[in-house]
Amino acid sequence: GGFLCYGVPVPGEKLYPGTFARSFSMSNRTRNLHAWTTRTEDGIKREVRAQLRGSAWTFSSICKGDEDWTLHESPSLADLEALEEVLFNKYQRKRLAWSNVVGVRKLIESKKGTL
Repeated sequence: GGFLCYGVPVPGEKLYPGTFARSFSMSNRTRNLHAWTTRTEDGIKREVRAQLRGSAWTFSSICKGDEDWTLHESPSLADLEALEEVLFNKYQRKRLAWSNVVGVRKLIESKKGTL
């Protein structure tokens, strides 16, 4: 969806009703935030967010109708594989470093080794 990265107008840029700022600065908080939606086995829409903080990933999710986000200590293999797909797509569009994709692939391999 379009909620992955939010642009912040550059300070001092005049905005008029019905117009948008031409230049945006990227916030560090959203630079490493990646989100996608899936459906549960029951068909309920589920949004997952993964954020890279330092060298650790944090995963949280919310299902339609829930009020609070659920923080996942250990993400599922399906969530890791979905994150890898999102990151690879961003890498192809030159929006992400290859090292992030490789890091998640290592997490997937280690998760498969523990199953």
